[in-house]
Amino acid sequence: GECTCDYGVTGPHCDRSTEAFAFLFYGDSPDNLVSVRVMIRSMRAGGAQQDVVAVIPTNMVNITPPEHLKLLESEGVILFYTEPISMPESMDKDPIIHSRWSGVMSKFAVWRLTQYSQVALLDTDMVFSLDTESPDTIFRECTAHICAVRDGDSRFMNAGVMVIT
Repeated sequence: GECTCDYGVTGPHCDRSTEAFAFLFYGDSPDNLVSVRVMIRSMRAGGAQQDVVAVIPTNMVNITPPEHLKLLESEGVILFYTEPISMPESMDKDPIIHSRWSGVMSKFAVWRLTQYSQVALLDTDMVFSLDTESPDTIFRECTAHICAVRDGDSRFMNAGVMVIT
């Protein structure tokens, strides 16, 4: 990892982390809150010290309980409120696609986190294994402007794990 002073990702000699793990967060689901907290704890237990950022679309704040946000903040999560990103019109016309994916497009607001040199965008159902390398190796392994996992059909990538530079 890197920081503004080249001593590491955090610590007394660093102004801030230049890498971040980010996830989309909104809604009132206690299951989603638990899932996020498990992901973050597994990340930290695995040795990751980078910033953790919750991307929260401004049009979803009213359906997200303030106590969920306060809890995440108390655990060191940075809350990033952003304008929502709409689905392309061709997708939005389909009621099934709209109901499933309308809020999810805002995950791509990670490109607005310009204070970081790299951002790993994660779905909230991720859990990091303590038996493998530290979660922060994802930043060293991604040497392109965008890295993602192929999703079945080689023409598509899975946006559940992406690193952007």
